[in-house]
Amino acid sequence: MRDVSKEVIPKLSTPPPDTLIAYWISRHFTVQEHRKHCRWGTITLLFITKNDQTPVTRWADVQNIKTDICGPDSVAIEVYPSEEEMPEMAGYKQIFVLPEGFELPFKLGQ
Repeated sequence: MRDVSKEVIPKLSTPPPDTLIAYWISRHFTVQEHRKHCRWGTITLLFITKNDQTPVTRWADVQNIKTDICGPDSVAIEVYPSEEEMPEMAGYKQIFVLPEGFELPFKLGQ
């Protein structure tokens, strides 16, 4: 999305789920931006799909989308739940952007 960030068009779907904030479209990706409240505060969920229906596999693409939508200082995690809690996630990535100021108890590379 970074290379076409000026072309990204936010729009609400009709009818939107209660948590849907924006729907972003670029040449290569479509992203649904949701907000949910949890005991950590308000988190942003990004559901990322590729417009050509191939799997989202590049870490750098997900990082750029996260930065473009939530800002360069935002921190996000990807969750691999227990089999019991496994959602149907065919063809898309879901990342959880943590509340502003939230710090993970570790740093990458440490």
